[in-house]
Amino acid sequence: MTTSFNNDDPPLAIISLLDDVAGGLIFLADGEHSSSRPTGGGKYETSLPLATYADAECAEARFLTRLWYASRRRQLAMDGADISKGASTADIVRVFSRLARILGLSADRVSELSARLSLERHAEVEVIEPAGSVPRAMRYISSGQVSLRQPVATGNVALLTLNDGDYLGQAALTRTAQEQVSIALTEVETLVIPREVLDELAHADHQLAREFGRQLDRRRTAIDDALAELAPTAALILG
Repeated sequence: MTTSFNNDDPPLAIISLLDDVAGGLIFLADGEHSSSRPTGGGKYETSLPLATYADAECAEARFLTRLWYASRRRQLAMDGADISKGASTADIVRVFSRLARILGLSADRVSELSARLSLERHAEVEVIEPAGSVPRAMRYISSGQVSLRQPVATGNVALLTLNDGDYLGQAALTRTAQEQVSIALTEVETLVIPREVLDELAHADHQLAREFGRQLDRRRTAIDDALAELAPTAALILG
């Protein structure tokens, strides 16, 4: 497959993007890996070794869809896109203001911190946060649905469905690895709050720090309850 990017974008960053997106496709043959290379003029060629040719059309569509979202999250201009037309400061303030009311933050604090936050979008079935990773940010879901799943030997077992107003990556506060993988069920938009901002908020307001801790405890309890209801699958997961 051939894709094109702005000539000003770093080639190694583009190759990394292409291989990351292609490597996440379920259509690849077992033991095979995608490969990407520049062909000149801002164009790149990606090879997808598929399990069966019948998957070609679906694989191409999934690859291009995910690439659109992933390229914008990494600020790379696929097909000459104007990546400056992403989320505006006003969009970030609008979403952050919703969260600020819940957390009891003042309007001045919202204005001060908004420049350090970002909005990101993920395509349906994209992995938002992989299992085993230590999140560098907490995400507030502003729209869409996310499935929180537990990896097991035979795949991933769905535990919880998260909706608008829920959080991802609370483990950013404790610097611990996540045991679950989060996958977009629909197009998902999240407000990304870097770990450094979370730390500042927690240190400046002990009540807010306690609220973050309560959120983390509630999520752990919900996960434990979901695992307990998955018998006999839960025995495999917990074993």
